[in-house]
Amino acid sequence: MLYIWNTHKRWNLVHPIQQVKFELILAFQNMNRTTKRVCIYPKDIQMITGKSYRQSTRILNETRKLFRKPAKSRVSVEEFCTYTGLNYEHVSKVILD
Repeated sequence: MLYIWNTHKRWNLVHPIQQVKFELILAFQNMNRTTKRVCIYPKDIQMITGKSYRQSTRILNETRKLFRKPAKSRVSVEEFCTYTGLNYEHVSKVILD
């Protein structure tokens, strides 16, 4: 049995068939959640800084050099924020929106 809080501020007992529908709706809503990205790409840097794609690639390469990473390795958002001095929350809002 499942009880839900309704709009009239009361607990209602839900019929088992409605419970299945309710659980399916919740499962579908959880499927549509956006995943957080860990890596940052030149296109993201371009949106954040307003620089060209080529300049954004250079910034990404400079970040790799600072953290002594190989040439083709990924750069995390935290590493980019450390390199540029930008706030992580602001950068993640721009990337995920």
